[in-house]
Amino acid sequence: MDLENSIEERCSVRHYKDKGVEKEKLVKVLNAGRLSPSSGNIQNWAFVVVDDNEKKKMICDACNQDWMLDAPVFIVILGDEKKAVEYYGERGEKLYTIENCSMAAQNMMLEAVSLGLGSCFVAAFIDEKIIEIINAPSHMRPIGIITLGYPKGNIDKDEKKGRDSLYSKVYFNKYGEKIKDFDMFNYNVLGRTLNRAKKVGNRIKKRIGEKKNSLEKTFFLLVNEKPIIM
Repeated sequence: MDLENSIEERCSVRHYKDKGVEKEKLVKVLNAGRLSPSSGNIQNWAFVVVDDNEKKKMICDACNQDWMLDAPVFIVILGDEKKAVEYYGERGEKLYTIENCSMAAQNMMLEAVSLGLGSCFVAAFIDEKIIEIINAPSHMRPIGIITLGYPKGNIDKDEKKGRDSLYSKVYFNKYGEKIKDFDMFNYNVLGRTLNRAKKVGNRIKKRIGEKKNSLEKTFFLLVNEKPIIM
């Protein structure tokens, strides 16, 4: 699956099959996080993989999210605030650490989609409990938890349906400035729908043309066939 499809298909998955994640795929997901950009390339993150059921249950309680337990794997993303302060002071601690870990999380979730996996980013939890459960040092702040596994049933993509149009979110040179002839139509919901309908229509026309050619060929053969004498 290419990047554009991964971005289109990614959504928050909260129902998982009773099936583990292969180590090879897990490593690829984690490596995608490792390759993420970071402020000044300080790479101030750590990823704690949790597949122990008892620890997972404790993490679910700390997040107050029972559905998480269905996922076979959790990835706890930790931000090294101490390292961020060394390079960037308070701004590094309060802002850059969150930004860096968030980019790593997005990379991992997109890689998960490309591998046929589903994920969900959880950011509401009691920090102190997460730190205690995974025995993290005090300067390693939990930024988010990714649930990872194979999606179960039909994936609910309602979060994608309600997306605002690209045109409503983009400005040029200053906030509020629009370029009316800038082509963003294809990225709106209506535009994407019409484009898909056009592609389907073209495929139908092609098939009709192929059948028409086939019928004409058959008719030609029948007309030119020697008559059968009874």
